[in-house]
Amino acid sequence: MIPTSNNTSPTSAARLVLSALSTLPSTPLSLVTATRLQFACLVFSCLFRGPPNHSTTSPKAIARGLGSSVPTGDGQFFVPADDGPSPSFTPEETEDEPPSSLLQLLTEHLSLSMLARGRAGEDEGEARAWDRVIVGYLVLLCTWLWEDQKSVRVFLEGGGIGVVSF
Repeated sequence: MIPTSNNTSPTSAARLVLSALSTLPSTPLSLVTATRLQFACLVFSCLFRGPPNHSTTSPKAIARGLGSSVPTGDGQFFVPADDGPSPSFTPEETEDEPPSSLLQLLTEHLSLSMLARGRAGEDEGEARAWDRVIVGYLVLLCTWLWEDQKSVRVFLEGGGIGVVSF
């Protein structure tokens, strides 16, 4: 997923996986969208399997470094509590914030998915679809954080413990 010397952009398969992971699903959530995200989480978590490697070229270290190069869709990650419209952000407002890492973005998506799951209400199909999304994010985060102290530190500094205890 990192650029090679003769190619300045990641491969199309890597771009598809990163795009699926970095784009928050919208409500109402369809089963197809939930399954696509679940498979993207599974494919990405397969990169982290194997014995722990604490070098800077390990898959976890490379993934920890993914940040501003991650395609983030439309950048709208706001879930309104009162069904109001999403706020519009101007580039001047977002320049003060440092680019978040993919790990922090996934933690934020997990939190927002949990909120959306709570708002699914009586619709059993949508509630199950949100459950799939939440389990996909949790499996990916558990696989990523397993035996990787630096990733755990990034996760905790980004407020991950509040999301998990939510």
